[in-house]
Order: sequence, then structure tokens, then C-alpha cells
Amino acid sequence: SAEQQATYFFSEGFFYYKTHQFKEALFSFDKGIELSKGANKKFFIFEIQNYRIKTLINLKEFEKALNEVDSIYYDLDLMSTDSNKLIVYKFYTEIYKHLGDFSLSLEYLEKYNQLSHKINEQNTKFKINQLEALYNDEAKQNEILTLKNKQQTQDLELNSIKKITFIAVIGLLTFLFISGILYFYYRSNKKLILEKEKTHLSEIKKVKIEQNLSVANAVIEGQENERRRVAKELHDG
Repeated sequence: SAEQQATYFFSEGFFYYKTHQFKEALFSFDKGIELSKGANKKFFIFEIQNYRIKTLINLKEFEKALNEVDSIYYDLDLMSTDSNKLIVYKFYTEIYKHLGDFSLSLEYLEKYNQLSHKINEQNTKFKINQLEALYNDEAKQNEILTLKNKQQTQDLELNSIKKITFIAVIGLLTFLFISGILYFYYRSNKKLILEKEKTHLSEIKKVKIEQNLSVANAVIEGQENERRRVAKELHDG
């Protein structure tokens, strides 16, 4: 049947992905999506898309991977569960990092960390409720204490990640600010150097003109002296 064929191509694509035969994997995943049918078609395709996006990232086709993630992000059914959101946020973080958009990469990393913490917190509370219903008081208290300690550790890790993210953002903004100042300084300094060079050339030109005038005046004065000398000799003779 078509469903069995779709499952076969998904399995084949998974094998190629694990053995780093990414182009072959992409072909198999596309065939699996094409043959998908049945009531759970959308969620089966989502499973294939998950590995298809990973394959595109490995092939460095980041724009195609981004478009694939966008198609999931805008699907309300798929984004109705926290686990799917977590997958999408992780993909966005990685893809935007490869595309050089560190601002968006940090934004989705923060969303991923917050949602991951929320899911862990919910799981911890669920386990605590189960323990409260199943164990006697002494065993229950020990297990609950262990889980609470785990929760505190996760809280500390989240706070640490938040601090690192904040420092990274501040570092990026500082770098951009310093780059702007250096660029402004370079432009201003270049303008000042050009003005100084223009003034220097003007002064050289002025000196040359003065020198030429001095030479001309000396020639004229010499000619006048010669004429006076000749006139005097004629007069005396």
C-alpha cells in the first residue's frame, strides 16, 4: 500500500542520513512525503520533515531548510504541541546562526531555553504527583527532594544560559558600536588629512609664485641697471 511505501522510503532516507549519504536521503524523504496518506498524514510528514531539514542543513542549503521550518511554524496544528515548538525553535537557532543572523539566532535560543525549562518543570511536577500517590512517606520525601534538587539545578542552568545570552547580545551591540565609532573616526581623519594636504599644496603653490615673482623682479631690476649704465656711458662719451 501507499502507506507502507511511504514508511519504506522514510526508513531508507533515515539509513542514508545516518550514513551521511545526504543527497540520497533527501530523495527518499521526498518520496516518503509524496506517498503519505491516511488520517495521520500530517504528523507522519512532520517526522519526515524533521530529518529532511537536518539533511538540508548538512548539505548547507540553509535557505531551503529555513523555508521548510517556516512551513511548519505557520501550521497551527503542528505548532499546537510544546514538543514540536521546541524542535522548530532549535532549527531556527541553528539555521539563523549559519545564515549569519545572530540576533534572530539568539532570540530563538532564548525561546528554546524558556520552553525547555517549562517542559522540564511540568515533567518534574508530574513525576512528583506520581510519587506522592505511589510511595510511602519516607521514600516519597527522598524522591521528591531529589526531584526538587534537580529542578533547582535546571533553574540555575537556565539562569546561567540567560546570562550568557545577555552577555552575547551586549558583546554584539558593543562590537557594532565600536565599529561605528572607528568608521566615523576614519572618515573624519581622512577628511582632515585631505584638508591638510590641500592647504600644503596651496602653500607650495604660493611659494613657487613668490619665487617666480622674485626672479622676474630681479631680471627687470638687472635690465634697468643695464639701461642706466649704457645711458650714462653715452652721456659721458
